[in-house]
Amino acid sequence: MRDAAISIAGIIAEGFGRGHKKDKINFYYYSRGSAFEVMSHLFCGIKAGYFSENEIQPICDKCNNCAESLNKIIKTLTNSKP
Repeated sequence: MRDAAISIAGIIAEGFGRGHKKDKINFYYYSRGSAFEVMSHLFCGIKAGYFSENEIQPICDKCNNCAESLNKIIKTLTNSKP
């Protein structure tokens, strides 16, 4: 779970450093996937009894906000001219 959480920012940075728009977009999609991976691990943690729903809600909210922000970036890049 830590690796997935850390990779969100790392993949965003790597995408930002890419020279081509399509590469950037792909990396932002990968980063969004990592945000959902973190949430998946948290939900599995609830099923296993490691966390309560109240404990993970703030983290899930942050992951959702991150995914929404990435969606906006992806949309902006997709609609921009080369």
